[in-house]
Amino acid sequence: MVVNLSDYYINLTLRNDELQLEIDDVREKVDSGWKIFRWNVYFFSKDLGTWSESIEKCKEKKSDLVSVLKADEQLYLNTEVRKNKFCYWIGLRKNKKKRNGVLWLNGMEATTT
Repeated sequence: MVVNLSDYYINLTLRNDELQLEIDDVREKVDSGWKIFRWNVYFFSKDLGTWSESIEKCKEKKSDLVSVLKADEQLYLNTEVRKNKFCYWIGLRKNKKKRNGVLWLNGMEATTT
């Protein structure tokens, strides 16, 4: 097997640059009030508005309404909501293909556990 070290170095350098941009983005978000839990970053907005308006505000921040996929994430979010004493929109919508079904905005089916 032959590996072109020059190409390998270039690919590593490009990946490093991409990761540095992601790190800078997370730092900027944390500095402006976002909170980190596990591998996700959350913004708890106090802005009032409709669900659709909230989606648009998320897009402006290059983000989405939350999709709660794990029990520990749900516990964390419940704790934050109680602590903040405020209500928040989440990324849940009706599944038009399935009666009484709901989907997260990321397309995953919502389940109860």
